[in-house]
Amino acid sequence: LTGMSPIANCFASTLAYGITQIKGSLKPWRYLFIIGKFVLLLDFSNTNDSKGAPTVLFAIVVFFFLPDSPGSAKFLDETEQTEAVERLQTIDRTAKSKLQWKQVISGLMDYKNYVHMTIHFCCNYSFSGLSNFLPTIVETLGYTSVKAQGLSAPPYLASFICCMVAAVVSDRWGNRGYVVTFFATMGAAGYLILTCVEDE
Repeated sequence: LTGMSPIANCFASTLAYGITQIKGSLKPWRYLFIIGKFVLLLDFSNTNDSKGAPTVLFAIVVFFFLPDSPGSAKFLDETEQTEAVERLQTIDRTAKSKLQWKQVISGLMDYKNYVHMTIHFCCNYSFSGLSNFLPTIVETLGYTSVKAQGLSAPPYLASFICCMVAAVVSDRWGNRGYVVTFFATMGAAGYLILTCVEDE
């Protein structure tokens, strides 16, 4: 799911650049606005107010290709199907009706929760900053605002490829920590360079 976000931004940047190249009776920004509103009507993630048409259409594809259960999933071998079914049959005996303060305090005292919170905050902060300011960053390299919009697509494509490579490598390796640390360090170095290095 995370990998789909940069590829979506890649397409959005490319589409925005392409739309601004339309030559017609209207200004390019007007075409961008009109087509953007049309795309919103076909928004995958918003099904209210008669939106989400692609979701409804894609339901036809899902009907034929989505397996009814893990036991009938064709993309899993027999061992994986068995394990998946057994996982679904595991009974959760955790008490749901009462709060145990000992568990609450134990959770608050566990440093791993704070490490996870910090990592999550940094990821969201950096990713939101990138999506909001990447065209501006590219523009400061000497490009026009329109070309900067188009040149925002390659970094997102590279980001998508990195997400896929990280997922495959960490899955084959059986250890995600080192992979996450490597890419986080690389991203932090990039942001530090972007912040500290100035043109003279």
